[in-house]
Amino acid sequence: MSRGFCAYLCSSLVWRRRHRSPPVAQSKREPLNRTNRAECANAARNLYRGGRTRYQVSVPRCYLLSLCSGSSLDQHSNNVSLFNLVEQINIQPGAAPAPGTMVPLEVHAYFHFAPNELGFTFEVRYVLVSMGTGLESSSDIYNYRSMTPRYRTRTLGLPFPPVSGSYELRLDWRASESNSWSREALCWPIAIVEAAPQQARVTH
Repeated sequence: MSRGFCAYLCSSLVWRRRHRSPPVAQSKREPLNRTNRAECANAARNLYRGGRTRYQVSVPRCYLLSLCSGSSLDQHSNNVSLFNLVEQINIQPGAAPAPGTMVPLEVHAYFHFAPNELGFTFEVRYVLVSMGTGLESSSDIYNYRSMTPRYRTRTLGLPFPPVSGSYELRLDWRASESNSWSREALCWPIAIVEAAPQQARVTH
């Protein structure tokens, strides 16, 4: 090996050492000490109380909202049959019902609760919302208490809106100790139509 080549090799190694990038520091995960473990344990105790989070609020989840003329409950199978689901109500032209008149129909609202939400007391009201004007007609307030995971309610009568048109039946609920209402996303369409009764046709 020539003397000149050795000098070139040594100078190249020196240049690489001077200009190489510094090593990147790797982050290390610190092990849990007694203080960290105590903080985690306190956070877990504060978050969970009796199987639910500290900030969890019991809420009814309405999975069915319907309007019908009648219903029947099978005592053996515990199933419900709804008769004549109503999406339109016909009234005579110019014969609007008096204020406070109730529509003789059944409102069925079925709720679902988690096992740790049983015994939750809440209030419900039914609201007819006009699709054209946004005018709302509310029913009375009904008090309920969930005793089973699937809780069915049947209410007789619905307030008649002041004018005809297209409406949505909506459900508002609130906890018994609360003053603010929450509206469910479910709705039932209902049309109030002024229509003259048709004469009976005689066929042979």
